[in-house]
Amino acid sequence: MSDSQRPYPLPSPPTSIEEDNEQHTLREDPAPLLAKASRAYQVLLKATKNIEEKCSDCNSKFCLNAYSPAGRRKMKSAKDLYQKIRSRLRDAYESRELPDSLAGQYPEVGGC
Repeated sequence: MSDSQRPYPLPSPPTSIEEDNEQHTLREDPAPLLAKASRAYQVLLKATKNIEEKCSDCNSKFCLNAYSPAGRRKMKSAKDLYQKIRSRLRDAYESRELPDSLAGQYPEVGGC
């Protein structure tokens, strides 16, 4: 089939400028992942209510060292779930990075 007979034009290869503009191109629909990440973050924030005091080493409310043994188990479970879903959400984007608007809503959680 010749180019003139094609029902649609072939896409041209992206230029470096186009690649820069499309750094947050979606690989899959993130809507279900956004809902899951939001719920997981809310669970994580609820788990921080059991904090005894912030970790003296990293000063993070998400650090497992700041919790009693029972609270530590809850926090670890909530933190693992959130990190797993956040990772899947990042993977939904070609750049494997969240856009700035989402990075603020779903921050990286750390600790010692």
